[in-house]
Amino acid sequence: MTELLAFYVVKNAQGKYYKSEGGDGIIWVNDIEDAKVYNTIGGARGRITCYTKNYPKLPIPKLIKLIVTREEEIDEAERVTKVIKKHKIAIAQRDNFWKKQAYEVAKKELEEAKAKIKELENAE
Repeated sequence: MTELLAFYVVKNAQGKYYKSEGGDGIIWVNDIEDAKVYNTIGGARGRITCYTKNYPKLPIPKLIKLIVTREEEIDEAERVTKVIKKHKIAIAQRDNFWKKQAYEVAKKELEEAKAKIKELENAE
């Protein structure tokens, strides 16, 4: 089969895949679907080097190459049309809300102005 693309993951000696590193240390996961996937071999190699420098007594993680051998086209027309329609409806609802708000504010200001005019007319 023809190799279209290659991606890389890092796997430790216990068979777990590298996911991330944060305040709780390094996170390893059992499922490859949850693993950090590197687009280039250099990123994965850098992670292995960094890990090995920080944990020299542990076994060196393995570099796993994932090979893509076929492509599959996914028709997005129906989904995109649905999303755009939903977005247009949301925008119309938002605009309608703010128009109603502006109308209510203007109506209140008109009533206040009418009351002020009556007050001033009665003061004369």
